[in-house]
Amino acid sequence: MYYYEGSDEQLRRLSNGTDHCGDETEVLDLRRLITDGLAMDPATRVLLETPALEPKAIGVYIYAVGRDGDMRVARNGGNRSVRGIAKHETLFRNEPVLAAGEVQFRSGVITALNDKSGSYRTVERLASSAEFRAAIRTALEHSGIQVHSSVRSMLA
Repeated sequence: MYYYEGSDEQLRRLSNGTDHCGDETEVLDLRRLITDGLAMDPATRVLLETPALEPKAIGVYIYAVGRDGDMRVARNGGNRSVRGIAKHETLFRNEPVLAAGEVQFRSGVITALNDKSGSYRTVERLASSAEFRAAIRTALEHSGIQVHSSVRSMLA
């Protein structure tokens, strides 16, 4: 379980005004985006396409897996100093999570994901934690989304 509430990181962000737990922004349950195994943009109903997971990429989706095993996603808002943007702590309103990071979609299929969350401090967990990988694997299976074979291999 990874915690943000009460962490040194949250206290630092609260002191400088960059904590986004209470921000009202669109947070999506991954299962609600899925049609015939593919993720659709909720506004346009077009297959989700996101940029590659590169540092400072704009338009990337972030994810977190809650204690209930559901995965929530949102478009990464970018600059942390801007109010009303989604960050990892926004997805479950500071609740502890089982996993968090960034996810890439190509034609509605998950083609890449990582463990990069500064809020929950999950960097390097994909490689080191079987529980972290299992939480993601289970959430994806329950959502019904198609997942690229390279992602399935990484989560095995």
